[in-house]
Amino acid sequence: MKKLVALFLAVAMLLSCALAETAEEPADEAAVQNGVYNITNATGATVADVILTDNVTGSSIAISREGGLKDGESMDVSFCIPAGEDGHHRLTLQYTVETGENQYTVYSFSTLSIEEVGITLLAADAMTGATPIAFTGALESQDGYYVLRNTTGATVSDVILTDNVTGARIAISREGGLKDGESMDIGFSIPADEDGHHRLTLQYTVETGENQYTVYSFTTLSIEEATIELLSPDAITGATPIRFVVDEK
Repeated sequence: MKKLVALFLAVAMLLSCALAETAEEPADEAAVQNGVYNITNATGATVADVILTDNVTGSSIAISREGGLKDGESMDVSFCIPAGEDGHHRLTLQYTVETGENQYTVYSFSTLSIEEVGITLLAADAMTGATPIAFTGALESQDGYYVLRNTTGATVSDVILTDNVTGARIAISREGGLKDGESMDIGFSIPADEDGHHRLTLQYTVETGENQYTVYSFTTLSIEEATIELLSPDAITGATPIRFVVDEK
């Protein structure tokens, strides 16, 4: 694949692939189709928010970055859907541009497909009609894939992935939360030539009672394919609230 060089950050942002979810058995790698976007900000201003929405399920993922995505900067976004589903015109990309002091303009493109492609967010005078983005060639990345299993005995209400290098944070929400016994798939990527060892922090919130919550985190996840169990308090050993599982094929 052709590597994007211009305007590509040395350390790029990653995004959850929580669009493919299973209620009982986790999906294996072959059961999903994966895509990667390299998003470059060429708006001439700061992009404050980026939201990716699945047009079929309505699931949304909000990507936040301290200080926003500055003009000229880039970030990587990974995502996936079940392999048997139609990925054509599947996703909507929405982003907010800071056009002045306390002034913002929201743009969206509603017919993105599941693919690997570069996307440039355009300045207002570079837009053609109602199209606020432009596509470029494919990119190189190293991809990882987690299956998160909730075995806490309670509902997990929030999951956050943080890039330990860039500080980029991705909050993954699911209507009603991730119930005990359910699983969720998360895909992500970083540029192929960067170190993925102990790159990510996983943080999640467990509803331990009425209006009571406990937050757990694990700070040394690597870019890999793994199944991760979120443990109940009586199964936690020391400061480790998760367990890696090898699934039988």
